[in-house]
Amino acid sequence: MLDGRESNTVLVESDDGGVFGSKRLVMTVDDYPASVTCHVRDPRVLANPGEGGPAFLMLLGARAKGADRDRDRGEVLVYGSDDLVHWAFANTVASERPLGYMWECPDLLVLGAAEATRAPGFDPAAPPLAVLSVSPQGMEGPAAGANVYPSGHMPFSGSLLGPCSLGEFTLWDAGFDFYAPQTFEAEDGRRILIGWMGMADCPDHANSTVDHGWQHCFTLPREVVTDGRTVLQRPVVELAGFRGPVLEGEGSLRAEGLPAFDLEVSGIRGPRCAVTLAGGLDVTYNAAVGEVAMAFRDRSRGSMGGARGERRVAVPALRSFHVVGDASLVEVFCNGGEQVFSTRYYPSSYSVAVEAPGARSRLWPLEVPLTL
Repeated sequence: MLDGRESNTVLVESDDGGVFGSKRLVMTVDDYPASVTCHVRDPRVLANPGEGGPAFLMLLGARAKGADRDRDRGEVLVYGSDDLVHWAFANTVASERPLGYMWECPDLLVLGAAEATRAPGFDPAAPPLAVLSVSPQGMEGPAAGANVYPSGHMPFSGSLLGPCSLGEFTLWDAGFDFYAPQTFEAEDGRRILIGWMGMADCPDHANSTVDHGWQHCFTLPREVVTDGRTVLQRPVVELAGFRGPVLEGEGSLRAEGLPAFDLEVSGIRGPRCAVTLAGGLDVTYNAAVGEVAMAFRDRSRGSMGGARGERRVAVPALRSFHVVGDASLVEVFCNGGEQVFSTRYYPSSYSVAVEAPGARSRLWPLEVPLTL
């Protein structure tokens, strides 16, 4: 990490997002501060949101040198440029307490300033909520969750070009398969997040698609919004355009043979609520302990969960589930995206069963064409 490794930053240009020109070197390890190792990666370019200073900012994930290798710590390097070619170091962003030894995929999101990033109930008088998103390597403790590489966000206050501070780290996703999220702004002002639905360096998980020469995929595109207090995620509204005829139920609902589906359970009031997929993946709420759990019944390597086990997260009062499934993935959004679970699964047949006394369930098959 201290020598013999190149961490170059390159510029590639495109007029249409489909055809790209040649790589152009804009920074080498000599352009990074002496306080960091050669482990620098994942450039994220932003238009400068503040007044004054360079027109563009670049965030780079970095591994800063500690007293020894075991005490290296993650941070974000900030660079500025007016032409996207010539970059000058401007600042370092780090947490008060170390969060792992390396921060991958840095990103800054500002939510609430644009109407498209406001959730229902947002107070227009509330200030925008800025959060720094990172994927720490080597993070330990309860906040890191149970995955090898966690991905989360921290409230950000101050300036990328000056004094700033970070709040508590919160996971983007409490499930088994979520990593390295990236965001972009849609033409209508929405902030869209896409994550890698796979967990590298995790020998415990057995993905059956490896036998066919592939594994991993992307999550659904998610809209990231705020209610003025917290960060929420929800499937993009375009998903509704692929819905087939709805199947509705009160209290309970069952359906067979749906590899791709969109399920909404609302008005949850009872002490328990359960969604069971393919007869072997349970998503349950237990009001007595205030938890939502995602758990596979069979946790052997040859099972549909590929040795995945159980994930739990605190949800003091569950009001709604939104569950989206495709042939080999499931994404669960609790209470409008206050908590999210993602997992891969590989069932031999498909079914959806809901048991939610007093709640209303609506289930749509998703009819997604192979080519768009």
